[in-house]
Amino acid sequence: MRTILVLSIKEKHAQDILGGSKKVEFRRIRPRLEKGDIVLIYAPRPIMALVGGFAVNKVIAAQPEKLWKQVGGISGLTKNQFTQYYSGSSMGFGICIDTTWRLGKPMALAVLKRSWFGFSPPQCFRYLRADEVRKARSSTMNLLPNPQLV
Repeated sequence: MRTILVLSIKEKHAQDILGGSKKVEFRRIRPRLEKGDIVLIYAPRPIMALVGGFAVNKVIAAQPEKLWKQVGGISGLTKNQFTQYYSGSSMGFGICIDTTWRLGKPMALAVLKRSWFGFSPPQCFRYLRADEVRKARSSTMNLLPNPQLV
């Protein structure tokens, strides 16, 4: 079974990912992801909803300067934004994005809490448990474009 991660991503960056102009998502903490794993995008305030997702191409681990040289041009960030984000960090991680999808209608936090017992939005990210993966695959949630992905 593939790993599914729910990742909190600011609205602008979430829209850039789903629109195709942002091909890598930076993190200071390494997520346990590999090629083919799934990331569901939760957009925090003011949206407060799951808005879509993407399949992982790969995860790059490098010192921030090297990471910028490798993928800064496809990050959707300015060099200044990147530098501020990694200030004080000795390592950075880039989740390279393969295919993306938008949910037909964003799934609001209130709906998630009603239909997905115990759901709480992650501060940074969180992995789905096996029962949550089954729920995400179900036709009632319809969070994955192709349930065979997991």
